[in-house]
Amino acid sequence: MSTPLLSIIMLSYNAELYLKEAISSILLQDFNDYEFIIIDDCSTDNSLEIIKSFKDLRIKIHQNKTNQGIVYNRNRGIKLSSGKYIGMLDSDDIALPGKFRKQIEFLEKNPDFGMIGSWALLIDNNGKLLKNNWKLSARPEKIPSIMFFKNYFVQSAVVFRREVLPDYLYKTGYEIVEDYKLWMDIIKKSKAWNLPEYLVKYRIHGNNMTISGENIVKENLVAVYNELFKELGIEPTEEELKIHHIIREGLLIRDFNTFKNAKNWLIKLLYYNSIKKIYDRKAFAEMLLNRWTKLIWLSRKMIPFITIYYFNYSIIEEYLLSRIQQKYVRF
Repeated sequence: MSTPLLSIIMLSYNAELYLKEAISSILLQDFNDYEFIIIDDCSTDNSLEIIKSFKDLRIKIHQNKTNQGIVYNRNRGIKLSSGKYIGMLDSDDIALPGKFRKQIEFLEKNPDFGMIGSWALLIDNNGKLLKNNWKLSARPEKIPSIMFFKNYFVQSAVVFRREVLPDYLYKTGYEIVEDYKLWMDIIKKSKAWNLPEYLVKYRIHGNNMTISGENIVKENLVAVYNELFKELGIEPTEEELKIHHIIREGLLIRDFNTFKNAKNWLIKLLYYNSIKKIYDRKAFAEMLLNRWTKLIWLSRKMIPFITIYYFNYSIIEEYLLSRIQQKYVRF
């Protein structure tokens, strides 16, 4: 039997409500050169029976004897796979028609790209479309800078090359943000992008890990950030970590000192990147400016107008000077 071009991996744990639709969305694709690996993580509902009801030779079922968790199972799926390309689809999401054909065609034609995602339609518990969608369309050269503050890719929307995976695959200790950590590692060695069309439906409901495990998310995000800061040569203080979280989440700033600290943190990031050159200088500066402008807009009613004007003007002036003079603010 020939090696498939693509390995699609699905993890299942008590997903009986959505599993049939998720599996069907894979089997109905117009791309057929794939193996479909499904790992059931010791479900206690009818998930395994639903999986076994599909009689398709491309499906390879693996059942854990004990519950192992998401990182272990993602890595197990990769180790069991043999395809040149790997795609994940969570058991409550839906692959839209043409998804894998379009992504494989793109990767075959663009060998400098290690990963390709897509836009995502957001749906609720009942499959109803939500008002907001995952529609991120920055140019590839800007994505590493954007990823410094947030995850740019939906797990179920992504297909990546096996060759760009780090040795440890999804890293243990980064549960719930394991995808963000992996994407950051992948974009260090290759380009990544989202195809500008909706190729997946991503379900938002009370069982999403990123909703039910907010404390774990925050803790593991700090671990990711500390690695990013280390690359820039920064050892952040507790206050700087707090400021970074405020900026990342787009939280309200209610006092003068916090605004001042946020401004200084953004300039510090700008400065250290000018030394280490980890991120494209222009893209990184534009991303920081975008984050600063968003903070001001969200908090505009909480502080006097003159304060908003001063800080807005200050960081824009420093950014423009850095562009014109080709150097950055020093402390």
